[in-house]
Amino acid sequence: MWGYTLLFCRRLLSHREVPWRARVTLGSGLLYAASPVTLVPDFIPVIGKLDNVLAVVIAIRLSVAFIPVPALIEAWPGERGQLRMLAGRRIPMEEGRG
Repeated sequence: MWGYTLLFCRRLLSHREVPWRARVTLGSGLLYAASPVTLVPDFIPVIGKLDNVLAVVIAIRLSVAFIPVPALIEAWPGERGQLRMLAGRRIPMEEGRG
């Protein structure tokens, strides 16, 4: 799912319907995760990498409020249920499912 998440962020950053606030939020989360300077050093087992993952997930959760749902669905490469877990309840269930 991590690969889907990075591809999703890249697609959202280049999507024309995504407002600048959402782009800045997503970009900040990705930059934090890629930066060697973080709050918790990466050499600490488990927790060192966990703060990077949380930065990206929190950035996605915050930016979803500004992005139209059709743009979110179009940018996600995986199943809609996975997107719903990542982005929250704004994402409708798949067609034909309750």
